[in-house]
Amino acid sequence: MRKRGQMEIIGIALVVILVSLGLLFMISFSLQRRESTIKQTYTHTEMASNVINTVLNTKVESCKGMLVAELLSECARMGDGALDCEDASFTPSGGYLWHNDTCTKAEAVIGFVLNSTLKVWQKPHHMYTSGLDMDFMYENCDKTNLEEGGWSNVESKTFILPLHPGVLTITLDICS
Repeated sequence: MRKRGQMEIIGIALVVILVSLGLLFMISFSLQRRESTIKQTYTHTEMASNVINTVLNTKVESCKGMLVAELLSECARMGDGALDCEDASFTPSGGYLWHNDTCTKAEAVIGFVLNSTLKVWQKPHHMYTSGLDMDFMYENCDKTNLEEGGWSNVESKTFILPLHPGVLTITLDICS
């Protein structure tokens, strides 16, 4: 009888050890997934910030060496009748555009940078402005309707350009 009781205790101890090991593995795997999600969120937010920063600080030699941020400000201030630029430029779709006011030139440069970076990297994105009619979307990345595009998360970065008077906001969403 004594040996039978010892065997039962050893069996129970073995079950407890196996259940404990299972819980330990489950907890460790769930923590690893959480860390990768945090890293992905940080990476997409930083990517959005860096892309917008690059776009706004791109120097356009054919427009008197103005930065894209200055072109956008001029476009918002003056509309389509703003300063004319000198040469032909690429449209976001890859064709040439010959009428180069600051609005058109800014739109062409932004489209070129987005197509050369995020689209090549296959990062679904949506860049839009408030105050100007500029909207660039790739792979149906729309944070107002995530399910339609099949996205679970959208990381955004917004930059504010001061105007005289008012402000212009530029937002870049990256979907994952």
